[in-house]
Amino acid sequence: MKKVAVIMAGGRGERLWPMSTIDMPKQFIPLTSDHQTMLQLTVERISPLIKSEDIFIVTNASYKDIVFDQLPNLPRENVLLEPAMRNTAPCLALVTGVIKKRFGDAIVLVLAADHAIEKKENFLSSIKTAFAKAEEDCIVTIGMVPTRAETQYGYIEIAGGNKSRVKVTPVKRFVEKPSQAIAEEYFKSGNFLWNSGTFIWKNSHIEKCFYKYAPNIAPFISDFTNERAFVELPNISIDYAIMEKADNLFVVPADWGWDDVGSWLSIERLHTADENKNIITGKSVLYKGHNNIIINKTDKLVAATDVRDLVIVNTEKAILIINKNDIGNIKSLIKLAEGK
Repeated sequence: MKKVAVIMAGGRGERLWPMSTIDMPKQFIPLTSDHQTMLQLTVERISPLIKSEDIFIVTNASYKDIVFDQLPNLPRENVLLEPAMRNTAPCLALVTGVIKKRFGDAIVLVLAADHAIEKKENFLSSIKTAFAKAEEDCIVTIGMVPTRAETQYGYIEIAGGNKSRVKVTPVKRFVEKPSQAIAEEYFKSGNFLWNSGTFIWKNSHIEKCFYKYAPNIAPFISDFTNERAFVELPNISIDYAIMEKADNLFVVPADWGWDDVGSWLSIERLHTADENKNIITGKSVLYKGHNNIIINKTDKLVAATDVRDLVIVNTEKAILIINKNDIGNIKSLIKLAEGK
């Protein structure tokens, strides 16, 4: 069966402000050492399995020109534009309608545009496994084998005990982001995987799931060119709309060296720190500092001394200074900043 990839690239990336902004969110900027943007890396990563003409990008209409600039070889008709931000369930209903009209049916791989993946061969191997399983009219997701007790990721509980070494296993349940204590329990049990937000399914099967579990969204699949109808769809994720209700769900446990680059703390996992656990980029100097992240995107020098546990980000539009322990409050800080 034909295979296509769908890359969701419409998010705002607020937790990486001020480098990621509404005008230029994180999926369109380089965050790793190879200087390609996150979107470009995602397309490159899947290219050994999916031809360019079968890769779709779904993004907000305001980002159309950015996508065209960054992916000049992608057919322009494969860039699908959301007239408003409505989360992943409406986004994927739009894609389902487009793929149904263009191909009839296909195996669909759904990826986020802002994930960092270190082990590319592992990535390709697990996607191949998921493709084969999805032929059986089921939903397949990819779960990352945890390397730590992480509170910033959702989890997938594996049915039937610890099966982290098998290729495919049934899903028992999806779990929201846990507290630190619960995350430690999950990590020790071996029965839980990180929810990577990567899905594989037959287009015809996910359409049936929309009608069964999200009947308020499903009719849009046949009306996907109606922008007004899209705007009126509920703002809901595919996890809430379908995944947490569906049966016949399977997960492929994987080790991709994966990170969803969800906050400034993710940068610690993407860059090499110095002997004092500092990560310093751009025109920056630090004296007597420990465990800091300093990102400078300007020609003006950033200099700091005797500081610890700080994130300092300097861009042409704003300067962020925040303690690592307060990084969860960054959205509240952005609201204050937007009022200035």
